[in-house]
Amino acid sequence: MSTHKPPEISSVSSLKTRRYEALDSFRGICAVLVVFFHMRGIDSVSDWTFIRNSDLFVEFFFVLSGFVLAHGYAYRDHLDFRKYFISRVFRIFPLHLFVLFLYILLESGKLIVEQLGLIMLVDPPFSGATALKELIPNMLLVHAWTPLTMHLSFNHPSWSISIEFYMYLIFFLTLMIRLSVLRYLVWFLLSLLAFYLLLAQLPFVLHPASGLSCFFGGALTYSIYRRINVSFQKVRILFVILEFSCLCLVFVVLSNNIKHQQLIASILFCITVFVFAFEQGFIAKLLRHQLFQIIGKLSYSIYLIHALVISVCLLILRLASKFYGGNEFAPLIDGLRYFSLGYGWANNLAMLFVALLVIFISHFTYNLIELKWQRIGKSLL
Repeated sequence: MSTHKPPEISSVSSLKTRRYEALDSFRGICAVLVVFFHMRGIDSVSDWTFIRNSDLFVEFFFVLSGFVLAHGYAYRDHLDFRKYFISRVFRIFPLHLFVLFLYILLESGKLIVEQLGLIMLVDPPFSGATALKELIPNMLLVHAWTPLTMHLSFNHPSWSISIEFYMYLIFFLTLMIRLSVLRYLVWFLLSLLAFYLLLAQLPFVLHPASGLSCFFGGALTYSIYRRINVSFQKVRILFVILEFSCLCLVFVVLSNNIKHQQLIASILFCITVFVFAFEQGFIAKLLRHQLFQIIGKLSYSIYLIHALVISVCLLILRLASKFYGGNEFAPLIDGLRYFSLGYGWANNLAMLFVALLVIFISHFTYNLIELKWQRIGKSLL
């Protein structure tokens, strides 16, 4: 258990160097839940409504990004677009391009396997979501912004990274507004308009609207937090109640298929980020434990590589089905691949193994790709 005490912020200036450790841990936990969302096992935990709605945690990522970017850049005296742009590029692109390259290798491997007659694939290699025409939009991270491209192409979780990267540029433009009140108004209007577009369910703007609504909602959340944090009297028992209430509400909302669920969850995520940013309650203290901090540190790697790892594991199970008595270990049901090892508990263990494998691999991608290229980016500055 971490022994350091919850931070007591006594001045606005001390906020500049503040790191929100509990929120970092949340990012990692949500990334793991998204991993389970993308896995399905017959008679397993993947049938739980909460898991089936865990894709909504992508909205949490957007809220948290808006909060963190506002913390890091919105109140600086001097802004340098070159430094901002380079730091964002070297944070996002290296791992994205690496995983995209692995997908190209995987599709090439599928092509070889199919040519050898070992297994016939439902979707031929380099077709549909992995068609070559989708490659350049993915390389440029524009595939989730246009109706002319497939937002779930190649590494399908990267759709949110596509939205997030260009939101960084929109956010920087808003920072050019020096009058704080006017800047807040722009953030509010952008978020409100995006929420309206979500409610209107216009298909060609759903994904950009999802990101813009939550990102600028998160930026507004930080501005509110910043204004009241210094003067707010922090009563520990109050934060214990608030933290517990937020988690219960998140669980209830995601465990029930309710009307306007995405909108409700997004607003609830803003409230949750606001409450846990104070890091005053017992749950926030628990989230600052080293184990959660490690998962939080690996969250971007976990999020970007998990779909590839799941695909490879399912492909291995399909090959195993070919050579072991005709048993189908990865059946296709309603267009989705399932883990099917004969028993629910075995499917649960298989999915847990895949999740742990993702975390294990993420350790290497974080150190060998993320950190390495971030250092290169800093050297350019």
